[in-house]
Amino acid sequence: TDGAGGSGVNRVTDDYGAIVGGLGNRAGSDNGVPDDAPFAAVLGGTGNRAEGANSVVLGGADNRASGPFSFAAGRRARAQHAGSFVWADTLDEDFGSVRDNEFRVRAGGGATFQLGGASKSVSLRATGNRLIDTSVNAFLSLGGTWTNACDRALKDNFEPVDGRVVLDQLARVPILTWNYKSEDTRIRHMGPMAQDFFGTFGVGYDDTSITTVDANGVALAAIKGLHQIVKEQDARLTVQQQQLTQLQSQLAALQARVEALEAAAKAGPK
Repeated sequence: TDGAGGSGVNRVTDDYGAIVGGLGNRAGSDNGVPDDAPFAAVLGGTGNRAEGANSVVLGGADNRASGPFSFAAGRRARAQHAGSFVWADTLDEDFGSVRDNEFRVRAGGGATFQLGGASKSVSLRATGNRLIDTSVNAFLSLGGTWTNACDRALKDNFEPVDGRVVLDQLARVPILTWNYKSEDTRIRHMGPMAQDFFGTFGVGYDDTSITTVDANGVALAAIKGLHQIVKEQDARLTVQQQQLTQLQSQLAALQARVEALEAAAKAGPK
C-alpha cells in the first residue's frame, strides 16, 4: 500500500493521463468515465491523485488536484477548485483551496520573494513582531501596523527645517474629505492632494503620491513650529503679567497716597 492507505499500484484511469513515477498514485477521476478528466498527470510521490481535467500533482504525499487546470504539491495539498494552485509544507493536515483561480501556500518556515538581486527581497514570515519583512528594513507588524525604515545610517544630505515656515505652508494646503474612485463612495478619507503637497513642500517621488514618512515629517515639523510660537507667546505673557503686577503695585501705592492726602485735607491744619 501507499502512504495514504491505498493500493501501491500507479494507475491512469482517464484519457491521455500520465504518471511518471512514485507509488500508489492515480491520474484520472476513476469513475468509469475515461474522458471527464483527461490530461491529468502525477510526476511522482506517494498516494497522490490528479483527478481534474488538465490537473497536475508535482509530487509529495497524499495530495489532490481535483479541480480542472489545478496544481497540487507537498503534503496533503487539496487543489479543489478550477485553476487553483496549492502548495503545502510538511504539516500533517489538509490544506485546500477555497475559490477558483487561487494561489494558496502553506509555508510554516515563511516565504521569500527575491526581486532583481540578492539585496532586494520581501519575506512573509511570522517571526518576532514581523509578518511581512523587507530587505529595506520596512515591515508589517503582527499587530497590523506598517513600520518604515528610519535609521540615521540609511540617510544622507541632512538639512534643517524651520517648523514655523512649515506650519505657515501647511496652513495654505487644502485638506479635504474624499473617496477613491475604486472604492464605494461611502468610504471616506481625509487629507491633501498630492499635487498640492508636492508643490508646497517638494518632498517625495512625484506629484501623484504622498509617502507616510513625508506626511508624518510635515506634521511633526508643523507641531514643532506651533510649539515655538506658543513658547514665545507664553514668554510674552509672562513679561506682560510681571508688568501688570508691577503696575498694580504702583497703582495701589498711589491710591494709598491719595487716600492719605484726602484724610489730611479733611483733618484741616494743626
